[in-house]
Formats: sequence, structure tokens, C-alpha cells
Amino acid sequence: GCCFKSAESVEAFTSQDFKGSRDQIWSPATKGSAGIDLPLAEDLELGYPHVVCLGSTDFYGPLPPASVGLLLPRSSAHKRKLFVVPGVIDSDYEGQIKIQVHSPVPQSLKKGDCFAQLLVLPYLSLGESDRIRQGGFGSTDMFTGKCYCTFPTDCFAPSR
Repeated sequence: GCCFKSAESVEAFTSQDFKGSRDQIWSPATKGSAGIDLPLAEDLELGYPHVVCLGSTDFYGPLPPASVGLLLPRSSAHKRKLFVVPGVIDSDYEGQIKIQVHSPVPQSLKKGDCFAQLLVLPYLSLGESDRIRQGGFGSTDMFTGKCYCTFPTDCFAPSR
């Protein structure tokens, strides 16, 4: 697997801090790429249309302190009719990074396929918590309960 080694801050973080199995360096695909491509760690079968499946990667947290990972689709994902559900990877998450994906057509994805990317950014802290993460995917639901947002329908009406 792959994980971040400790960095003092996201500003001090470089691709050298992100190592994978056999000590290869994981880095953006090109000099100007903002995100790190996330290849699948194993084959994944999308057997039913629009059913969200969870794909494993070889990437693990934690991220550098005061950073957040945005899990986003690569721009080429649509060519394969793949829809990546965007996600947030908190800096204290220490588990395997997984990709939520669905497709309108059944298809087989192979180990090494890249259709998602991780964009690591600094974030502004909005307060502090004493709570320590206990678990992975959806684990903070126990602290906050289920969160839903509603907006009045006129919020999105075009102005005249």
C-alpha cells in the first residue's frame, strides 16, 4: 500500500512524502498536474446500472496536517461512462482511500485503471474538536448524526 509519511505542514509536503509499495514515489502525472491519479488496487465489477460500488486503491492516510484530500473524477472518466462520487479525505483519516463509482452500463474495471484523482489542499480550520477518529468511511456520523441540507426552491430561481 501507499501512505503519507509525516510532514510538518501541507506547505512542506512534497510528492516525496507520498510513497507506495516497493518505495515507488507517487506523484502527479505531469509537471502541471494538480491531482494524483488513483489507480485501482484490484479488479472491480460494476454489474448493475447506477449502483454505486467502492473501489480500493493502494493509497492510505493520514494526509499532512492541516490538509484535506478531495477525491474527484479524472477528466477522462466520462469517456468510459464512469461517474465518480466526489469525496473528502480528512487529514486524520488513516485507512485505505476508496473510490465511489457508478456507471449507466455494466462494465469491468481492471486493476491499475485510473478514473479518479486526489487533490491535496490546505484548509482553514473552523474550530477545534477533542474527538479522535474511530473508524473509516462514515465514522463521524456518530458525532454529528445524519446531516441534511435543504434550500428554499426560490434560492435557485434565476433573477430578473
